[in-house]
Amino acid sequence: MNSFVFSILVPAYNEEKNIEHLMNKLVKQKFSPYFKLNRIVVVACGCTDRTEDIVRKYMKKNKKIELMSRKKRMGKAAAINAFLKHTNDDITVMVSADVLPADDYTINNLLWPLVDKKVGMTASRPVPLNPESRLTNKVCGLIWHLHHKVAMSYPPKVGELVAFRNVVHRIPANTLADEERISAVIQAMGYKVVYVKDAVVYNRPPQSVSELITQRKRIFIGHLLIKEELGYNVPTLSLTRILRVLVEEISSNPKKLLTIIPLVALESFVRLSGFIDYKLKRYEPAWKVCETTKKLM
Repeated sequence: MNSFVFSILVPAYNEEKNIEHLMNKLVKQKFSPYFKLNRIVVVACGCTDRTEDIVRKYMKKNKKIELMSRKKRMGKAAAINAFLKHTNDDITVMVSADVLPADDYTINNLLWPLVDKKVGMTASRPVPLNPESRLTNKVCGLIWHLHHKVAMSYPPKVGELVAFRNVVHRIPANTLADEERISAVIQAMGYKVVYVKDAVVYNRPPQSVSELITQRKRIFIGHLLIKEELGYNVPTLSLTRILRVLVEEISSNPKKLLTIIPLVALESFVRLSGFIDYKLKRYEPAWKVCETTKKLM
């Protein structure tokens, strides 16, 4: 079996609360002999905090770590394009700067399905870290659980941590759901996208209702843009798939209605207001940051 060369891309904007923990996790990742890590590249866009200083500290310890510093914040898509323009690797692993791989083999697990030439992209399983002590955490926990259920059927929901063959060299600057955009393009090329439930990545959901609405609306508008431009329905746009997993959840545990009802109300509001903003083009590629999602440790 031939070996595969890959690099890890970390788009970052003001991530000083989590970037050190993420770098610690990334340098400890273990890989099979089939996968050769080339670089860990942090693309820092318009950072005004200590993000770049922290990355430079790690660069002194590990020669594989690189920093691509960009003065202006132009959105995550611009950061991804800046990296893709300068890579010749077989595979790119892309990880959000505000998440953490669950263990030392997370990325290795994510890479394995790409040994199959028919597979063009793999997706991890995001799991929220927060205890379910408040309503926003319960709602977010249910959202990610439902995403997991949706991702178990094809095509899967993707996000947070993904790996893909370097057959996509650029995405539109207005992309708001970058992982799903790449997934749509790769599927259009005839490749399969594989959900790797054993590749777990931890995230921190928004801790306020306003931030949760902001985050969900941005994602929804991003999905609408993908449908408009590529004719691809992101899995969570399918009401049939969502209703099916909701019915399964209620059937298995009727008490979940206490969380499902506010979730349905919130998502209904998000989709209505998001659709209005989408039609009026009230969105920017550099979205408003949800501060409470930034610190995991």
